[in-house]
Amino acid sequence: MARQGVLEPPLDLPARPTWAEVPGTWYGAGWALMTLLGAVLLFSEETRLAVGIGRTWVLLEVVGAAFAAGSSLLSAVWDRWFNEIELTTPAHARTGEAFTVGLKVVPYLRLDGVTVALSLLDRYYERSGDSGVDTRTQRLAGHVLLGNGTLLGRREARFESTFVAPFPTRRHSDVKAEIAADVMDAMGFLVPAARWNANNLREHGGYVVVASIRVGWVPRKLVKRVFVYYLGDTVHVG
Repeated sequence: MARQGVLEPPLDLPARPTWAEVPGTWYGAGWALMTLLGAVLLFSEETRLAVGIGRTWVLLEVVGAAFAAGSSLLSAVWDRWFNEIELTTPAHARTGEAFTVGLKVVPYLRLDGVTVALSLLDRYYERSGDSGVDTRTQRLAGHVLLGNGTLLGRREARFESTFVAPFPTRRHSDVKAEIAADVMDAMGFLVPAARWNANNLREHGGYVVVASIRVGWVPRKLVKRVFVYYLGDTVHVG
């Protein structure tokens, strides 16, 4: 079994893409240009007065664009490492029953220092004060399936974990979260990061399986929601 991965013939994959062939490179370059233009505007008071945009809004725009540039470039690195990454989960699971999730990865080249973990999380909303709402996350279970290991190039690696479906007890939707997301969505015209936060806030609630992959210091997460239900005297869903 130790020699099985070495003796398996490599898969017939296309050539590893160049930097120019992955979209993350161009997205990163575009956002980096936006960051540079925002920085110029930030220190040019005459231009800001002429355009009519406050310093705070420009600063938020620069931070958002810089975050998008870094995220896009990391995505480009990832696209040059892996030909395929797929997380598979069942669409639904009944409370108390076990379900299996799988992760399939196919790298272009040998990768060392790889860590792979699969976790089941409960993401829910919790009221704070008279008008606020906070997002909360509880880790229900998790397994580290590869710790600082090696993935062979042009070969398929599969990881599986089994979890038990919980009883849905928490609030997985909240009208106040929807209102806050609508407000941030409107702000997204000026601050791109606000629109991303709005989408994250809307999609927060629920039971999700998270595949965490880290190559060296570069991390990535894949998330899929699992519909959990309980049928008894009453029906509970999450």
